[in-house]
Amino acid sequence: MITLPDHAKSLELIGKTNAKAFYEGEIADALVKQSQRDGGFFCKEDLAEFDAKWVEPISVHYHGYDVWEIPPNGQGIVALMALNILKEFEFCHKEDTLSFHRQFEAIKMAFADGMKYVTDPKEMLMLH
Repeated sequence: MITLPDHAKSLELIGKTNAKAFYEGEIADALVKQSQRDGGFFCKEDLAEFDAKWVEPISVHYHGYDVWEIPPNGQGIVALMALNILKEFEFCHKEDTLSFHRQFEAIKMAFADGMKYVTDPKEMLMLH
């Protein structure tokens, strides 16, 4: 049995404070402390200044499933791009060398395209 008491406490704090604990309170303090301990560079003001945006998710249909992700500028689109590459293949065996190879190559291609073409939508050059 796995228990995650700190995780549960964090989720409770986020819920009780409408996420303020994450951006300004106890959780923010813990994040900054861990970041500094690990050589990170962000500070509590970085978290406090963050303004979350509600976005419409994006999806692909893959072998009978709709797979949803947050749109760019995160890496969720890379997962969707890889699934689009892979949806033309049938994977009959889970532990198959060819299946692994195709999946690795699809992920590599998706990340390469993501690195070259994907950015914050407000920074993207819109081509008409």
